[in-house]
Amino acid sequence: MFGGRHWTGYILPSNTYTPDTFFTLSRGIFVLGLVITILTMSYIYRLMDLNEKRSIEVKEREKAETLLRKSYEQLETRVTERTKQLEDAQFSLVETEKFKTVGRMAAGVAHEVKNPLAIIQFGTEYLSRKVPKDDEVVKGTVNDILRAIERANLIISDLLSYSAPHPMEIKEESVNSILQEALHLVVHEALEKNITVNTSFEPSLPKLDLDKQRILQVFVNLITNAVHATPSTGHIEIRTRQEQDEDLLGESFDHGEGLVVFCEVVDSGPGIPEDEVKKIFEPFYTTKDI
Repeated sequence: MFGGRHWTGYILPSNTYTPDTFFTLSRGIFVLGLVITILTMSYIYRLMDLNEKRSIEVKEREKAETLLRKSYEQLETRVTERTKQLEDAQFSLVETEKFKTVGRMAAGVAHEVKNPLAIIQFGTEYLSRKVPKDDEVVKGTVNDILRAIERANLIISDLLSYSAPHPMEIKEESVNSILQEALHLVVHEALEKNITVNTSFEPSLPKLDLDKQRILQVFVNLITNAVHATPSTGHIEIRTRQEQDEDLLGESFDHGEGLVVFCEVVDSGPGIPEDEVKKIFEPFYTTKDI
């Protein structure tokens, strides 16, 4: 008796177990084991399927994170590039406005200088007609003054071009001849400092299409800067040559047979500091005391 109910158990005598009974029990045990096996395998397959799905999800998540990281990096790069472009554009606008202002100021100064320069030129030309024709020293000095006045007029014209640009006068010219003329205009400064000037001009240079007066001014500036940078008793090398330079050939050097003409002014001075090199082509830029 248990819990208000009667439970009765029966134990069969040993002589009541027949072969059919054992067969029935064995079949029941087999079926039970088969069911347990099927359930176990089903559970294992479900676990494997779940693990596979989780693995796929992890891979997809990692892939998505990688794509997201790359997209972020690309966006950051584009933002940086765009910011740099905007900064460059702003700098260009400021520089353009600055050059316009300088151009207007230079135009005013140039007009003021041209008048006394014209008087000096007129007076020098008058004197050139009065000096003895057989005095080569005086004659050469007067001619030097006239050439210097002409160059000063060209410099003034260049200053005026900042406010009113004018087209270049392109003609076939000899680079060696222009360099010789530029050296003649400034060689007295080198002599005053006991600087030795050596030249090595390649005689077979072809004539080039260029604006003579503007390239002359470039050479004068280069040689003048070399003289100022070179200590006393130093030396300056001025060389020209032509060769085919594959590094320079391209959109700007695809004319003719691909030969490049080099003009070099080398001095024994201390050189240009690296942080100043990028500024050397800015108009009116200088490190000299003004």
